[in-house]
Amino acid sequence: MARWIRRILFALCVVATLLVIAALVIRLSLEQTTMASLSPKDRAALEEIQTKRLNIVTADVPTTGAAAGRSRDDVAVVASQLKVAPFKAGTVAAAKAFRDEWESHKQEALDLALFWNSRRAGKRLPDDAAGAKEIRDGHPGLASFIAAFRILVAQEDYEIEAAIAGADPSQDKGIPIPNLLSIQTAAKILALQSCVLSREGKTVEAFEAAETIIAGSKTPGYSILVTQMAGIAIYSIGIEAMVDCARRCDDPATLRKMLERQNQLAPAAGFIPRDVPLGESDLIGIIREGQRRGIESNIQGMTGRQLFAEAARIQEEYLKQIVLPSVGQGSRRLEAMGDIETYRRSSVYFGARPKSVKDLVWKVEGFFLYPNLVAVAVPNFEEAATREDLARARFDLLRLLTAQRLFALEQGREPETTDALAPDYLPETPKDPFAEDCRAYGEQPFFYSIGPDRIDQRGDLRYDPSNGTMSAGDVFLER
Repeated sequence: MARWIRRILFALCVVATLLVIAALVIRLSLEQTTMASLSPKDRAALEEIQTKRLNIVTADVPTTGAAAGRSRDDVAVVASQLKVAPFKAGTVAAAKAFRDEWESHKQEALDLALFWNSRRAGKRLPDDAAGAKEIRDGHPGLASFIAAFRILVAQEDYEIEAAIAGADPSQDKGIPIPNLLSIQTAAKILALQSCVLSREGKTVEAFEAAETIIAGSKTPGYSILVTQMAGIAIYSIGIEAMVDCARRCDDPATLRKMLERQNQLAPAAGFIPRDVPLGESDLIGIIREGQRRGIESNIQGMTGRQLFAEAARIQEEYLKQIVLPSVGQGSRRLEAMGDIETYRRSSVYFGARPKSVKDLVWKVEGFFLYPNLVAVAVPNFEEAATREDLARARFDLLRLLTAQRLFALEQGREPETTDALAPDYLPETPKDPFAEDCRAYGEQPFFYSIGPDRIDQRGDLRYDPSNGTMSAGDVFLER
């Protein structure tokens, strides 16, 4: 009886292997037939799409940005410097206090933050003193929440990832992402308070609140994509608050201090690394966070595909070394073990030769699955880079606005060009990140950027991100 069972199992294994081979052959033959039936133009377009899908994480050099053309050796040097230490004890304590305040006042905070969203949609802050006081003081329980946020941001080694420092890992399904909602909510509340303070003539305090928001957006050069996007969003909130401060300040001395601080902050407008391919930045961010948690990795000289395998290995090790010991028995433990196997599959597919039959099966599964996952990820990387350029443009327009107002107050006339503001007001003339010829921002009828569509509308059509990140229109500050 046992002999017959072994024979049946062997036969099933053979049949399964033959089916897998047949599926591969059919897929390859279908691809060849499809390619042969296409016109040369369509075939070239399809090959370009396939190359982009499969090679976005294996490209040797970035395709856009100031670092375009760098060699793999340059990328390896960047990667070899990604040694990161755990957060300091003070930062861990501040993060825990911030999370506790968030849990205690979450609904109040979200309700007030919604007012910031409605303000951007057309609803303005109340002009009367009573209405402004309600925005500022109507939620007294939030004072401790904002105070905890300020303390966290003030820590020497703060970055967005600090929000989860010392958190319980038992529910993690991999390298955890910070509670970005709590940080963004705190930023929106501070922006509202900044606008109220500037209306009350307390410009210095208003600018300090806006500067705290900018500090709260701090993101390391190589981070998980979601973290980078959140940093850009928080940075943009801080810019809006600073614009309100600059518009309402009529004191040259205060404007001068604002402008000096803005010029110091300008280099910080960089969230998406431009010295490695966009796909690699996200992978290096995962590896970097693994190193912070004590999981060693040396990625110098790795190709994009090897980075993918290493990032999956880091996730697997994080679950095995940190998450699994923190969970008890039962369904959560089984779930964690399932997550470990998922990352193991990814590591095998993108890694070296398979070492077992199971590895071979995972390789075959990955052949069908992972190119599609990469194809989904590509637009996200490109959108993140565009959003960063938008934030950079808006920050430069803020600096131009502040310099323009200071120039008018001191000179008694408006500056005719951006060049008139340098070097007395700006260290150098800012360049539009969307202009391929690196020219300055448009000047008539006001300062503006040509926007993501890279078409100069002369300020006649305003860019609206609700129409899509790559939609038409020029970027300029609300007038």
